[in-house]
Amino acid sequence: FYKPLPKFPLASRDISMVLDEGMPYQKVMEAIKVSHAEHLENVGFKDVYRAEAIGKSKKSLTVTLEFRSPEKTLTDTEVNAQVEKIMHTLSQALGASIR
Repeated sequence: FYKPLPKFPLASRDISMVLDEGMPYQKVMEAIKVSHAEHLENVGFKDVYRAEAIGKSKKSLTVTLEFRSPEKTLTDTEVNAQVEKIMHTLSQALGASIR
């Protein structure tokens, strides 16, 4: 089916978080969804990193957050506020520490 091209640009941010090794990616996705961030269009897996420097039972997970408004170009301030909201939810819900 036909879907018109977006009129306004995408704003993308990567966030990295340290989580317990056993924390499933699905729980991270659920926490991001629960944050109810405005204009969040897509979340994508970017990287997972394990090293003794972050802890034996820990992993660092990086996701890409993509934001777009159908009405206007989003400002850095607007996007950053939503990223902060997501990071706060991840910290509260999963005990994630943001890198």
